[in-house]
Amino acid sequence: MKAKHVIIYITLLFAILTVAEVKGQVVTTTEQRGENALSYFIDAHKAIFEGKKREGEQLLDKSLSLNPENDAAWFLKSQLAKSNRNPKEALEFSEKAYNLDEKNSDYIMAYASNLLEMNRISAAREVLEKGAEIHPKSDEIVSLLSQVYTATGDFEKAKALVYSYKEKAGETHISYYMLYNLYNAEQNSEEALKVLLEADEKIPNTAWKELIAEEYLKNAKDSLAMVYYNKILEENPSSPSAMFGKMEIERTNGNIAEYFFNLDSYLERKDIPNDKKINYLREVLKTPYFFENYTDEFAESLNTFYNKFSKDTLVGYLAAQFNMVAKKENQAEYILRCLLHYYPNDIGVNYNFISFLYTAQAWGELKTFTGQHLEAKDLEEMRHTLIQTKATAEYFLADYEGAFQTNKLLEEYAKKQKDNKLLLDAYASLGDLAHTLGKNNECYKYYKKALSIDPEFCPVLNNYAWYLATDPKKQDLNKAQQMSKITIQKEAGNSTYLDTYAYILYKRGEIAEAKTYYQQAIAFGTDLTAVIYHHYAQCLYALGEYDLARTQYLNALNAAVNQNDTEELIKIEKEIEERNAVLKIYPQSTQ
Repeated sequence: MKAKHVIIYITLLFAILTVAEVKGQVVTTTEQRGENALSYFIDAHKAIFEGKKREGEQLLDKSLSLNPENDAAWFLKSQLAKSNRNPKEALEFSEKAYNLDEKNSDYIMAYASNLLEMNRISAAREVLEKGAEIHPKSDEIVSLLSQVYTATGDFEKAKALVYSYKEKAGETHISYYMLYNLYNAEQNSEEALKVLLEADEKIPNTAWKELIAEEYLKNAKDSLAMVYYNKILEENPSSPSAMFGKMEIERTNGNIAEYFFNLDSYLERKDIPNDKKINYLREVLKTPYFFENYTDEFAESLNTFYNKFSKDTLVGYLAAQFNMVAKKENQAEYILRCLLHYYPNDIGVNYNFISFLYTAQAWGELKTFTGQHLEAKDLEEMRHTLIQTKATAEYFLADYEGAFQTNKLLEEYAKKQKDNKLLLDAYASLGDLAHTLGKNNECYKYYKKALSIDPEFCPVLNNYAWYLATDPKKQDLNKAQQMSKITIQKEAGNSTYLDTYAYILYKRGEIAEAKTYYQQAIAFGTDLTAVIYHHYAQCLYALGEYDLARTQYLNALNAAVNQNDTEELIKIEKEIEERNAVLKIYPQSTQ
């Protein structure tokens, strides 16, 4: 702080004058050495000022070894220790400075602050109380002591202290502010407001009016808060806090047209940091009512915001993301393409554009975009993301061989980076794709490699178990059950894993037990597939529970239609036809 440097310079000046008075009268031993404590101290201060802290510390130690009574040197050492985040030494050195001069207000504040940081509240309180007696008009000492009293619940002492300060120091901004903070901490809104109103009457200031308006808002007195916001705007038409306060009152009171008009003005302000605006918007958009009912208005405001700050990436990201939610994909794409034009090699911009293409399911463009950057090698920091995204796009384009080869690149990259987690993902994907391509031997080979890294990696264990249970050539129900059991133990609420385990039990002839796990799968499921309903229906049919089986067959049919799963729909319909005499789902022929 500025005040502390003033003390140091005064101490230096006094010391220099003292030396000047005695120079020539006596020759000291230190002078015979060519150096003395003061010269070391001066050099230390200079070194610290120039940013050479280590050198400064060494010079201070030399100075103190010659003159351990130099309180300014101990104070400077405590400040250095604090800047080095060494609270124990900061306390030790500030205590030495304080003990050498207990009247110095800087030493009082430093020592008390360090005691508080070490949670020695009683000791700090004692130091500050002595300091307040010596310096009753010191706003720093009185303010800190007031905070200590308040924090320990001693409100009466805090009030007596602050009112005494107000009487001695006068009606100053700091005296009123201390009183306000005190009543605010005591949660005494009435007294806090009285202090603010008196302060604004005696020492009119925009800051008081802002706090008065906030107090009225806390007590749901919106109209009175609005009066003060208008007063602020009369004094300062560009006050961001008053504009914000009015805007929020309009929002909470449902004055939507006025709210969005003022929101646009607020968002266009260049003197308000954009990150502050973005944080505000994110909070407002968390309100379901506003989000759902004023989607178009928000989209328009965000687009206006972006147009004003078109090169600000954070503004662009928020506007693009909201346009996606508002089903305005063209506008989102336009914003992200503009950002790409401005910052073609920016990692964040490219991530957001890739996310947009993924969400929009623009698989062809996603494949091309990621492929171009992989070939150019211009975004190496996100190389693994480019590889994985390209493989995903190829998968959805049914280019399974392409996806397989791209995942081979991921395997190579993961090995080079010695990234086992990424290598695990690569092996899992390669195993899945190998099976899709009909290369079952390769599939199992990659699954084994994945499990050598993590023997309990559930996605691989589940798929491996499923394929072993359904592979007509290499069916191994015992091994499949062992693997599947690990998945349901690790993730007991995963419907897919429960379905796999139940199906293996069903294939083993343990149908009653299989039913138990199917019931769990249905109970835990939030987005159940047609396959799970179908398997459960088969299990119930095998147990002769035809009424329940009928219900699950119908659930399977509906799920297949809703999920557009044509392949599964054909299987279900065929099976129902074969069992319709018992299930009685389709109308019987009249012939």
